[in-house]
Amino acid sequence: MIKIAAALIAALTCPLAQNSNAQEEDTSRQVRLELLVVRLPEAKALELRPLLRDPARCGAAQESILAMIGKKQAELVDWPILTTKSGQIAMTENVHELRYATQFAAPDLHVPTSEIGAVAVPEPTVPTAEEKESGKAKEPLEVRVVGGLPSAFEKRDIGVTFEVEAVVAPDGVTVEMRVVPSHVTFMGWHKVTLDHGRTERVTVKQPDFQNIKVNTNINVTSGQSVLLAFQKLLDRPNQIEVFILTTTVLNHNGVAVSKPGQTPRKQQR
Repeated sequence: MIKIAAALIAALTCPLAQNSNAQEEDTSRQVRLELLVVRLPEAKALELRPLLRDPARCGAAQESILAMIGKKQAELVDWPILTTKSGQIAMTENVHELRYATQFAAPDLHVPTSEIGAVAVPEPTVPTAEEKESGKAKEPLEVRVVGGLPSAFEKRDIGVTFEVEAVVAPDGVTVEMRVVPSHVTFMGWHKVTLDHGRTERVTVKQPDFQNIKVNTNINVTSGQSVLLAFQKLLDRPNQIEVFILTTTVLNHNGVAVSKPGQTPRKQQR
């Protein structure tokens, strides 16, 4: 009777131990994410678009783009690589800060103090011939508009940021994730005229930005590359910016996991 009870306890506890080990293995998995940000000519981008949109051929399109970069036919903007544990939020960024004025003081009319009286400041007049000969000609009244000085500032991060939350599914090769890649480009300064009253005007400079950003939820398979963004650049005619995401599941030893039943191998770049 004791032997039968012991056998029953072992049979019940063994599946629990196996499930516990499986859970530990799942939580120890890591995910490696590579975000390729590249700019390429519009004609070539349109030629590659059918491949980029096909998950089965996106990887081949990415290899073609990398070859273009090597031949200086495309521009590598950034290629952040982020490794995180399954179920954790992670972020990487490569930016520089640009500070710019957002508020300006109102302009004032400034004239020499000796010319200011109880009445309105007289307008400059053209000296007569007698005043010129006698040397008594008055210098033209100097009236200057002073103002438009910055009184408040803001900053903008210029560059690439990449935030992700990835969860490895029970099959060990599917990854459910929320990804938020972003690339902010500084395009230059433009002049803005500020009107104060009827005649007072001050010209200041303000920055122009382009922000290409994606915020989405997707499911991918380990080793798969997917197209996240295909956007036209505002400051570069006939140029397209592309985001390509490659996701790889890693086990607790840092070995890449591909399809179930296959032998894991080291991830190579």
